[in-house]
Amino acid sequence: MLRVVGRNPVPWEDNRVRVVDRPSPAMTTWASLGSTGATQQVGALLPGILQVDAIPPVDERAVNPIGFLSTPTSGPAVLVQKGDRWRVQDGPRELVSVHPSGAITDADVARLRGVRSVAVEWGRHTGPIAAVRSIAGLAAAGVPVTASSVPYWAESLGSELTEILTSAKPSDLDDDLRREEHSIRLRRAALRTHAVRSRWRRLATQAGAPVPAPPKVSVLLCTKRPDFIGMALAQIARQRHVDLEVILTLHGLPASLPEVRAAVAGFALPVTTVEVPGDALFGEALNRGAAAASGEYLAKWDDDDWYGPEFIADAVLAADYSGADLVGCLHQFIYLEQINLTIRRPGGESERFTRQISGNSLLMSRRTFAAAGGFPAIPRNVDTGLLRVVEAAGGRIYRTHGMASMVHRRESGHTWNAPLTGFIRAATHQWRGFKPGTLTEVHGIGEAVLASGREVPGSV
Repeated sequence: MLRVVGRNPVPWEDNRVRVVDRPSPAMTTWASLGSTGATQQVGALLPGILQVDAIPPVDERAVNPIGFLSTPTSGPAVLVQKGDRWRVQDGPRELVSVHPSGAITDADVARLRGVRSVAVEWGRHTGPIAAVRSIAGLAAAGVPVTASSVPYWAESLGSELTEILTSAKPSDLDDDLRREEHSIRLRRAALRTHAVRSRWRRLATQAGAPVPAPPKVSVLLCTKRPDFIGMALAQIARQRHVDLEVILTLHGLPASLPEVRAAVAGFALPVTTVEVPGDALFGEALNRGAAAASGEYLAKWDDDDWYGPEFIADAVLAADYSGADLVGCLHQFIYLEQINLTIRRPGGESERFTRQISGNSLLMSRRTFAAAGGFPAIPRNVDTGLLRVVEAAGGRIYRTHGMASMVHRRESGHTWNAPLTGFIRAATHQWRGFKPGTLTEVHGIGEAVLASGREVPGSV
């Protein structure tokens, strides 16, 4: 049980119920602590106040990245303390007046969606809890917040969130691409640290209560190309913040092939190999693999594309805060191997409920997959078929950001066809060579494939 207490609380004597004490909001103001200059005494005055778990959690179902705008509609703003509360201001114009407790609401977030950035001006304020709570809420929503420094008494933001907050200046976010990357890093750290689900897990652990295991994700890797397996498994192995198993479906390949055996032998995570005849339809092969999965979630993984180390964790986060039945993205970066060109193709706003996501990014619960009847038994476009069934059954499909992956478009070997000219016309950025986004973090994996590139000015 979580107990909110004042000074000198009555000892808890019921051994049948484990309890974790947290200070009441009235105890965490500078007026209560005694002096706005007593920053070095905060921890002594109120033990535990500098811990991450002293901050009231962010309700991720209400305050989250849904509705993020990749292209802002207004300039930078500042977060300042005026009177008894924090306020977000664009010059003299007040955009948001935060509740004195520091709680950020969905209405506050909606008013800030068009803002390019929000710089924190610490200055004088009512107390450490309200300050940290405000910043954590904005970050969890993906509002691009920056801070030149973070004071000692605000270390309850958590080390990861603090590092990201101070890693960028407002001027760095004048570029839309860098702004969105910063937003993604912020929301990841804030949701992992301050969201309700993660907070309750840590508090339960502190109280000695049993904590359920985090959901396992079964990665469905179906391939006909033995020479691609090692690369695909290497990218799965570096996934962070998730519990994974791999279902390796060999579509017309024997598990005894040297390439297969070597790739599996060097893979540290649990892997189940499923052999499927080469004449089986692609949808059938995927369903055979899914039948061997034990995870709560199923994630579809292509053997020739590039995925950042938090690709699956981002999808699981999105499934949690959106409540969607199926989650995916539209990959923004595409490497066109034939002409050695990398393009960025935004393809519409992310963080939306939609019917359009990329097939090589799907994540859904096994229950949703079973209710949809699995992938349709067809040779290609199986992803589109599954999406339409989920939609027709009343399921909700959510598109998260597509900044942590890159499609590798080869000359042949795809189950989808599209002319190169279509990709190039839709591009907003072009780079010579292999140039994935920074959130893909591909350096050190397949270095021979990488080529230094220079951005081509303008769009085609």
